[in-house]
Amino acid sequence: MAFEFKLPDIGEGVSEGEIVQWLVAPGEKVEEDQAIVELMTDKATVEIASPKQGTIEKLFGDAGQSIAVGSPLASIAVSQESSSDQAHEKNEETFTKKEAKQDQKEASQTQDTSSSLNGTGDPSLVLASPATRKLAREKGIDLYEVKGTGDHGRVTLEDVKSFTGTSPSAKPALT
Repeated sequence: MAFEFKLPDIGEGVSEGEIVQWLVAPGEKVEEDQAIVELMTDKATVEIASPKQGTIEKLFGDAGQSIAVGSPLASIAVSQESSSDQAHEKNEETFTKKEAKQDQKEASQTQDTSSSLNGTGDPSLVLASPATRKLAREKGIDLYEVKGTGDHGRVTLEDVKSFTGTSPSAKPALT
């Protein structure tokens, strides 16, 4: 029986994440709670664990691709459903939210340390959305060089555009 594992809600306000790397491949056997993908959101980089034991049939998406919450991540061939699987499904969302909050806290602490180094480092530690990171990669910009004007120093799309000399498009005033 195939189980379609969808990207769970991994934190408040997180609607999508960017696949950093797959930790498994189609045809590979996975254990329950084994990390299968590393996902970067605008809040943290987290590893998403398999909710079931089985064999990976298909992976949805490639590294660098954004995926929305509720969209399929992987298809897992499982041999049988057990009561522990059903209980795990109920607790999966709660567990993932706790894990994301812990990773967010750790990333925030690391961000504070890295920012004080005045050098380049791991761009995943800079606060920025997946779309902002993608634009920076396309333009060959080190996010550490861009001054973030968003909440808590978050680098926005407009920050990256103005850094490259391309001013963001003028938006009409709302009345």
